[in-house]
Amino acid sequence: MKMKNLYQTLTENSGIVEKDKDPDWNGFMVRIEREKAQIAPEFFVSMNDGISFVLVYKRFEKREIQKLEVFFNKRLERVLNRVSSMGKKGIKSLFTKGSRWAIDSAFGTEEDMKVTEFSGVFSFADPTVIDYEDFEVALRMLETLSDLKMDFLHCEDHSVIALNIGGGDFTKVVAPKMKRTDYSGDEGRKAYGIIGCLANFAWARRQMLTGIMEAAVKDAFGKHVQMKKLVDISFTIAFDDGKNFIYRFNYPKTENVALFKDEKGMTLVQSSENCRMVPANE
Repeated sequence: MKMKNLYQTLTENSGIVEKDKDPDWNGFMVRIEREKAQIAPEFFVSMNDGISFVLVYKRFEKREIQKLEVFFNKRLERVLNRVSSMGKKGIKSLFTKGSRWAIDSAFGTEEDMKVTEFSGVFSFADPTVIDYEDFEVALRMLETLSDLKMDFLHCEDHSVIALNIGGGDFTKVVAPKMKRTDYSGDEGRKAYGIIGCLANFAWARRQMLTGIMEAAVKDAFGKHVQMKKLVDISFTIAFDDGKNFIYRFNYPKTENVALFKDEKGMTLVQSSENCRMVPANE
């Protein structure tokens, strides 16, 4: 089912509390009373696809971007060799901890979690409801990172690195095994544990890459170069806020930050900071 059809299906629910569409991103947000909400498996094949932004107080030119990519790839190769040895026990920890797993593994800092939605972890994740053979799928996706999209953006006298990645094939394998069911029932609660694992897996991957990039900047340009993670935004996310079940697809707006898109590029607005970003090669 296409997302626009899913939106229509979700909004036909009698428990709708709020709904909104975002024409710039072809996205939507639907808030449903938890007692009347249903689990929609087709939504979760791209669970927690999102983007992490790292601000670097240095303007990148093309040659410097190439240099940074070399150092990033060197660090990435070493990390992937180490990750391959973590096994299914390590993956179970990752499912539970999300971004916390990455921080504990020295990929970034506590400050990175503070600017990540939900601090990058859903505490309701339950690895016991994930098929054991899918742990191997998760491990392969953690090793390959073939779905990473990386952009180098500039804004006046500084640069922004955008790392776009989610759960990859892991979510595409696991989500179709879920059943359309009432969220408030036993099967719905089981599905919610799976949803937590899918989201945490994506947050862990994004934070791992953020930490690698932060280290690569220091490798390439020296420890004096200042940087910070601006924000980690989830495009496809679903969660229970205590009263309602919320579906959000390509709806990149949070309490403290918003990401807008038009024909001129992207604009990232964080608190009072407004920075238009365009690809560095333009």
